[in-house]
Formats: sequence, structure tokens, C-alpha cells
Amino acid sequence: MAYKFVPLKEYKEAAKIARNFIDELQRNLREHFTIDKSLIGSVKSRLVTRNGDMEPFDFDYQFEIKRIFDENLKAKDILNCVLKNINYIKDKHGFEIVENSSRVFRVKYKKNNNSSIWFNIEIALIKYENDIPNIIFFDKDNNKVIYNQEKIDYANDKELRTKFSKIRSDTKKWLLFKEKYLEKKNDFKKYKNRKSISIYKETVNEF
Repeated sequence: MAYKFVPLKEYKEAAKIARNFIDELQRNLREHFTIDKSLIGSVKSRLVTRNGDMEPFDFDYQFEIKRIFDENLKAKDILNCVLKNINYIKDKHGFEIVENSSRVFRVKYKKNNNSSIWFNIEIALIKYENDIPNIIFFDKDNNKVIYNQEKIDYANDKELRTKFSKIRSDTKKWLLFKEKYLEKKNDFKKYKNRKSISIYKETVNEF
């Protein structure tokens, strides 16, 4: 199999489903705390790919926890609150499977009762303290939820975003960029263990 860009029509159809789910989740969480939600990763950059024609693709969301109404609410309480509300609305929106990894919630969508997964939504929870992002992290080894400091460079790399915006605004450069990006994604010998963000950065810096 090889990586391909998800067709725009299909992407828009899935994006609408994902957006409706995320919007209702945000509204329900306002009872406990407010969040700023943002798309990150390949969806934000319009570089959504999947391996082959049947593999699922991802919508990556970042939930920044803003105002917490109960000062006694800890990281574990926030995580459990989000998980409870995901489970409460998932069936209504057609999602069937919820997974809780160390860093993200992953919610899976099946199309037309097909046994294969069409796309996933991944949600990372962060809270800033003194301008430092803290991921709400499930420490499986010690079975506890903690705030874990991480450098979220994708969202904060202004120089990279500026370069990418210039590429996007130039049709010829944008088409060439997509061609190079996809070529790297499919170079399994060289990029097998590289994350998409790393390939993205490398491609941007070639322009």
C-alpha cells in the first residue's frame, strides 16, 4: 500500500461529522470548564493522508482548558469528565469505539455499518501554567493522571507557520509541496519511523 491524499469531497463529509461531535462535546463541558478547541496536525495543514484506500484517517484536536469553575477539579477529574461526555454523545453521532491512550482520547467512526473504521478523532487535553503547556497525561505505569510538561512545537512554531502560509498562497509551490510531502511519506526506507510532523517540517524547510 501507499499513502494517498484523502479526496476533498470525502474529507469535507467526514469533517462535518467530526465538527458536529466536537461542538456538542464543547457545549456539554461548559458546565464544568471552558475550552478553546483547535485542529492541529495534517488536517490543519490540509495534508490529510491515509495508507491505501481503506485505512482510516485522523482529525487531531487540541482542547486547551481555560476557566475551571471548581477550583478543586484535578487533572484526573478533567480527564474523566471529558471521557464521560464523549461516551454520553458518541452513539448519537455514529461513533462506536472510544480509546484512552496516555496522551489522547481516540474516537472511531464506522461508515454505513461497515466493519472497517472510516476515520478517527483524537483529542489531546492541555492546560497552560505560566505560559508552559501541560498535557493531561495518563501515567499507565503508575495508574494515575498527571499534568505533564511538553513542548507543543507544531502549534507554536511561528516561523514554520509563516513559511507554510507563503507556500499555500502560491499555487505552483503548493502543488510541488504536496508532491514532495507525499513522496517522503511513501519513502518507507528513509522515513519509516518518522512522524508526519517531522516530514512536514522537513518539506517546509526545503522551500
